[in-house]
Amino acid sequence: MGICLSCEGGVVPRASELGLPRNFTVLKELGAGGEGRTYLIRERLENGRSELFAAKVAARGPGLDVNCLLQGIRNQCALSHVNIVRLLEVILTHSHVIIKLEYARGGELSGGCSVQWRVLLVARCTPATACPVLLLWLVWRVGHALP
Repeated sequence: MGICLSCEGGVVPRASELGLPRNFTVLKELGAGGEGRTYLIRERLENGRSELFAAKVAARGPGLDVNCLLQGIRNQCALSHVNIVRLLEVILTHSHVIIKLEYARGGELSGGCSVQWRVLLVARCTPATACPVLLLWLVWRVGHALP
């Protein structure tokens, strides 16, 4: 495993340990859940540029709930909106399933929604101004409630 200097002393796997080629670099862990971990990964493109993306990573094997994984992929594809992170691709390696997602900078959505929600309650906003924040909060809640 490689050391991630940007994490608080955390350890992240090398891209090769996930079955990814040399042009991928795991930068830091973004989170963890029941089905695996999510990492920030840099892909060096052929034109010399690089692209950041979030990768949900699950180890292949008997412990992987394939039905749950497929349902999660279907749900992510069904949520097609400008304010929702897009699923870019699903990568199958010899050892892992990697769901490549658009990387949204700026931290966790849940923290921002709870702050926005409190602001709305204090400011007594009209339903028209509250709607976008409520929509984001509901999408976040539904996304966490789905398997």
